[in-house]
Amino acid sequence: MPTVKIRPMKRIKTEGEDATFYCFAGGKGLPRITWSRQNGKPLSGRAVVSGKILLIRRVRKEDEGTYECTARNGYGFDTATSQLIVKGKKRKTFFH
Repeated sequence: MPTVKIRPMKRIKTEGEDATFYCFAGGKGLPRITWSRQNGKPLSGRAVVSGKILLIRRVRKEDEGTYECTARNGYGFDTATSQLIVKGKKRKTFFH
């Protein structure tokens, strides 16, 4: 059965920044890695999956939530989760 970990386990980003998560899978054979969001929400159209890496470009508040990496092989599967927290941009104030 594969084993899986996501790093970091929690990522805090400001709106407009990129967020990257890494999935590390071990076990017999080469586990197949898939990324998803918890609660059946789809990945953002700004999300790019490249094997073990999930990159979310220019995060928005609606990207906030729990992301899952699942590793599967012929012996079963394992899932790990990571939390993305998105802070609002700081507004610049100008005094005259």
